[in-house]
Amino acid sequence: MKFLINGEFIDKSDHYDVINLYNGEIVDTVPIGYRSDADNAIEAANNAKKALNDLSAKEVSNNLLDACEELEKESESIANLL
Repeated sequence: MKFLINGEFIDKSDHYDVINLYNGEIVDTVPIGYRSDADNAIEAANNAKKALNDLSAKEVSNNLLDACEELEKESESIANLL
């Protein structure tokens, strides 16, 4: 797994095992984030918000519908993660 910050997948050298508490198995390994990663993500989100404010309501609606369709395509794999 990698971080998705500002449209880029970022991997780190330090990782943490995600453990299934029910059976003790490792579910995944995730990068350990630091304050600088959080700062970069917050800055990217603020920039995206500014860009979103420049879109018309119709453009925002179309983008949300596109995102919804993509999530629906992946609904089974998302459900398996949960």
